[in-house]
Amino acid sequence: MRLITSDFFGKVGIVCFWVAVILLFLYVGRFTTKLDTGKSINVLVWGQVLDKEFLSDFEKETGILVNMSYFENNEELFVKLQSSRNHDYDLVMPSDWAAQLMIQKGLIKPLDRSKINVWNTLYPALCNHYFDPGNEYTIPFYWSLFGPGVDTRYWKGETPPATWGLIFDERIMPKRISTVEDIRELISIAALYLFGRYDQLNEQEIEQIKSLLLKQKPHVEIYTDSRPEYVLASGVVPVSFHGLVIF
Repeated sequence: MRLITSDFFGKVGIVCFWVAVILLFLYVGRFTTKLDTGKSINVLVWGQVLDKEFLSDFEKETGILVNMSYFENNEELFVKLQSSRNHDYDLVMPSDWAAQLMIQKGLIKPLDRSKINVWNTLYPALCNHYFDPGNEYTIPFYWSLFGPGVDTRYWKGETPPATWGLIFDERIMPKRISTVEDIRELISIAALYLFGRYDQLNEQEIEQIKSLLLKQKPHVEIYTDSRPEYVLASGVVPVSFHGLVIF
């Protein structure tokens, strides 16, 4: 007959403890929401976009608890929305093309404009775009302005040329540059550089874009969407192509 020692129970206890910790980490949001007797909303947004002080002020003024979740790219957003039928998000923050796919897949509901009192204050140029004509499902919150950032030390006091050639033209492009990680944005800028537009591209134009980006690749020190200004300020590259969020 084999005896079960106290060491065995100790090991089982440790395993059970860590299983409980993992389950608590995964489902703590649901537990706290159910325990809360007041109103709450679940928000899924890009990181470093919503100011925590703004959220705190909103909760104090309305009495509504804001449960925040974050994602790093639109692909992760889709995974979180499609991981279960009842994802329970009240507000999400997709990019334009992602919003279009979400509408097509039925992942978001039409807006109730009677409960939104800011429609007349919206910047008209940000409304009624291809991904949501009439803004039936979305309301604009911010847009990104893309451009090349430069380290003036590289040009030793001279003014660098004001052209996209800084990241595409091998004759003036530095040996090391950084660009955005999102291939959609990079392709769009390459199309604007070559053809002055980024829509309705034919196969020949797409091949030209491909060729341009392949020539650019040996110069790219890093593809990044995360704090590219640090890459530029540190002197790693003299030119960085990145986006600036504007509210």
